[in-house]
Amino acid sequence: MFGHVARHIITRERRIATPGACSRSSESETDGWYIDESVMPEWRRNKKPGNGIVVATLMATNAGSSCDGKQDHIDVHRAGVDPGFPLKTSTTMKIEVPDLGGTRLVTSTWGSEVMDLREGALEANLFEVPTDFRRVEALKSWDVAPPPRRQLSGWEWIKEKLSQLFQ
Repeated sequence: MFGHVARHIITRERRIATPGACSRSSESETDGWYIDESVMPEWRRNKKPGNGIVVATLMATNAGSSCDGKQDHIDVHRAGVDPGFPLKTSTTMKIEVPDLGGTRLVTSTWGSEVMDLREGALEANLFEVPTDFRRVEALKSWDVAPPPRRQLSGWEWIKEKLSQLFQ
């Protein structure tokens, strides 16, 4: 792919919620094509010897739920080699979510694909200041102004804000 030898790696991940956890157990599978990370600039490469991951979860709860405002502690354990730079990935996740009759299985799929990969020096014009650039001392604020004397429609409000910005 893009003149590089690519590795096809399928990764399965299982998340197991412990008793008392607010999040649910889930499974995911990522089907991806990866190339050696050396094509990336040094600052963009994974730092060795350990890779980390940040997992953020947001749980929708009913008012008064014991999980309202709580976050679970998540431990991540990995083994194996770093797959490299992903050129194309597709991830499918399956998770059971509460439903009126108990739980239901929800499946979602997402992915990414590199469409163009060029190696070499960047063109000098990428670093030139645009001809229409102008320096400003401060940006005008989008803060909500005190309510107008008359009720504005959404369109009137936008027109007023834009006219304030371009004065």
